[in-house]
Amino acid sequence: MIMIPISSTKLVTPRTFKPEDVSKCDDVNEVLQTLNIGDYSTESLSHICKGWKLIKDDRNQPLTIVKETYDLLQPTEAFAFLDALKEQLNFSYDTAGFTHNGKQLHITGKMDTTIEVPAKGQRKVGDILELRITVRTSFDGTSATVIQIEALRVWCSNQMASWDKSERIAKVKHTRNQRTIMATALEQATGVRQIIHNLGNDASLLAQREITPIEFDKINELVFAGTSPQAETSRETAKAQFSNERLGAFGETAWDAFNAFTAYNTHDATRRETMIKGTNEVQTTREENRFRALSDSAFPVHVRNSISKVLSI
Repeated sequence: MIMIPISSTKLVTPRTFKPEDVSKCDDVNEVLQTLNIGDYSTESLSHICKGWKLIKDDRNQPLTIVKETYDLLQPTEAFAFLDALKEQLNFSYDTAGFTHNGKQLHITGKMDTTIEVPAKGQRKVGDILELRITVRTSFDGTSATVIQIEALRVWCSNQMASWDKSERIAKVKHTRNQRTIMATALEQATGVRQIIHNLGNDASLLAQREITPIEFDKINELVFAGTSPQAETSRETAKAQFSNERLGAFGETAWDAFNAFTAYNTHDATRRETMIKGTNEVQTTREENRFRALSDSAFPVHVRNSISKVLSI
């Protein structure tokens, strides 16, 4: 076990989860200034353990120890390309902030593009999905730099990351070639419009596919597998959301099924504080755990795959 050297400077409280409003910022520099973010640094630990180095944040506080090959990406580098994407995709900066006690940073922009999902049958009102582009990176190697599309279902405020991982804009690991790889990914940024088009087509496909209660129950069993009380409660809650007309689910289509699970994940799933093992100290708050869960594509991807297995669409 390698002990992290403690800086001789006075220790400060780690950054906490608090999404900041950056809607008045015109570019990335203004966003980072609003968050008061400076440069991070590295310090060789070869005198202690060959092949390792220490990463310090912009306040000279130790973050973590990584291998010498880890290539630190400064905040300005990690997000500078957003300004170019802003021009191409016409989005406006929305929120930004830290997670993981300051080890990860995210910036989100609202896009001017929406997806309209057509109504089924006699219903005149369909669904509107507001789209966001989100970039996340880490300064300790725990996460690659990820650019992805997220959606907000206006009718019921369901939040979801893109349910097709293959449609992720970019995922770049912290290696020596990361800047070149990111540049190549950005050259293909015009493909974001195709990603949006594909998501819209898939949502429409789900909206046109009728579904029976038995088929929904089979999907529900796949999404929340097992016989535990927690799984049974989750299935009961999702089933209630399947025909919750107040939130725009009518128990008729595969889109209603998909929305039942995103409604569960957004409004019903229990989020708890994460405690530091062996202490009474909070490591991550309930609010941060909820934010991280809703921005993770794993659940909507799992739901979409479960629908595909049962309905073959």
